[in-house]
Amino acid sequence: MPPWYGFWCWDLNFILMLGVVGFLLGGLYKVLFEFQSFGYHGQGDGRVRQIIYFSVLFGILCCWIRLMVAVVCRSAQKDGVEKCLREMRRKNVILCVGFSWGAGVLSELLTRDDTGLDSQPAFLLIAPVSAAAGMAAMRLDAAERLHELENNNFVHVVHASDDPIFCPHPERWEQVAGVKNVSFCVLIITFIIIIIIKMICIQLTLAFYVMNIVLK
Repeated sequence: MPPWYGFWCWDLNFILMLGVVGFLLGGLYKVLFEFQSFGYHGQGDGRVRQIIYFSVLFGILCCWIRLMVAVVCRSAQKDGVEKCLREMRRKNVILCVGFSWGAGVLSELLTRDDTGLDSQPAFLLIAPVSAAAGMAAMRLDAAERLHELENNNFVHVVHASDDPIFCPHPERWEQVAGVKNVSFCVLIITFIIIIIIKMICIQLTLAFYVMNIVLK
């Protein structure tokens, strides 16, 4: 899941960086409300110094927060890839389907040279957010970091048409997979159908277990 859904992506680096944010916020507070304690009285040269100090600290804070976003995004992607690989090693997976963030995680998995898998499953990436996630993580799109695949028939990418926010560069996938452009409405309808099917499967599974318990 994306990093803003939980705390499992908060690694030690992020926690340490969060401490620096607290330090910078404390500095901004002192500059704004306790500047007179530095020997300046808020007029003339003192006012200019206050503005300069505030601008420098605020700029550093903005840059630091941007780095924190990159750390969180990379940590969440790494965590998702490791979870996928653990499940793929445990089970005989022949097809991996990912939508949106999940498709972005699978695209990061594809960039790895050594996955430790005995066989290569097929991948279906639906509207992968690899470009948006790459910008957030301050690195190239996963499609641009992929090595040339020996067989590009096992990777298929379905992109939304005219989606400049999450899937702005579908052409980057043309060198590694067959890209099929469909309308965004079709993707939404497909996603809703998948959710309905999952709900039906869960209900049938629960009914099966309840019947077994009752019959016993």
